[in-house]
Amino acid sequence: MSNLKINTKFAEKYEKYRQKEELQRLKDRYGDRDDEDSPDSSNSDSDESEVELDPKLDRDFYRTLSLLKKKDPKIYQKDARFYTEETSASGSDDQPSTSKKSEKPMFLKDYERKVILERGGKYDDDEKDEDDSDDEEVSRKMQKVIILKMSNFSPWSENKQ
Repeated sequence: MSNLKINTKFAEKYEKYRQKEELQRLKDRYGDRDDEDSPDSSNSDSDESEVELDPKLDRDFYRTLSLLKKKDPKIYQKDARFYTEETSASGSDDQPSTSKKSEKPMFLKDYERKVILERGGKYDDDEKDEDDSDDEEVSRKMQKVIILKMSNFSPWSENKQ
């Protein structure tokens, strides 16, 4: 009777399950905070918010940082360059994307001015055939209804004649 066997694989899985359950209970109670002590905490949330940097930019940054720490006289020169030209070129690629965000919004008066200048004052809706105006369509439909009523034809009864 003292020969009890413990399934170690199941015990490990069960322990992990309980730890996750406890972690979820704590998150529900105290909110979702990044705890460094928790082995199950992932860094995926913080990875999404971080900006991916170019390795060349990182290298240049650390080189500049080391110069600052050493108080190198080179950092006090006006014409000193701390970043390579390639990095500044890639940085200029980022600037147009931010400038697109800073474009001013187009208001109605701006749109009307644009239409007047580019299309001579005609909107896209005006380009449709002027013969097919809404009033003419309504009058055609009314004429069809009148004709159907006069002919005693009911569209709901197929073989009434």
